[in-house]
Amino acid sequence: MRNRIGFSCLLILVLFCFGSAIAAQVPLPRDFNIVPPSADLPKEIGAFSGRWEGTWDGLMETILIVEEIGPEKAKIIYAWADAPAWNVKQGYKRYIAEVISGGKTTLNFIADNKAKFVVELGADFETIKMVRSMDATDQPNLLRRKDFAPERKYSREIKMKKVK
Repeated sequence: MRNRIGFSCLLILVLFCFGSAIAAQVPLPRDFNIVPPSADLPKEIGAFSGRWEGTWDGLMETILIVEEIGPEKAKIIYAWADAPAWNVKQGYKRYIAEVISGGKTTLNFIADNKAKFVVELGADFETIKMVRSMDATDQPNLLRRKDFAPERKYSREIKMKKVK
C-alpha cells in the first residue's frame, strides 16, 4: 500500500513538472488575455480559443495563444524557446490570423521571416496541427490544448478569475 501511494505521488510530481517545462522555457508577454469566444460563433471556430503547446521536431518548444477570435480574424501570440540546432533565439510575436472556414476551418498567418503558418483544429478539439511552410518545405507540428476554460480569463501568471 505504501509503495502505491509513493508511486502515485511520484507520478503526479513528474506529470506536474513535465507539464510546466514548456511554459518555463518559452517567453510570453505579461499582458496576454484570452477572451472567451462569442456564444454565436460556430464551435469549429470558437474551439481555437486558448493556449496550445508543442515541440517542433523535438528541438523547439512552442506556444500558440489564441487571445481573441471572430468569424474572420483571430488575435494570436506565437512564442518559441531557444533552438541552438536551428540558430533560433527564444521570443514571441503577436499576429492577426485569418480565419478560413468552409470544409476544414484553419487559422492562417505569415511570420516576419515570410514563413506561412496554417493551423488546423483536430477532430478531438484538444489538439491542433500547425504547419510551417517556407522555401517549398512543410514542417508539421502537433500542439495540445493547455490551461483553457471558456468561462475564465488568464494573466501571465496563469491566475484565473471569473469573467462577468
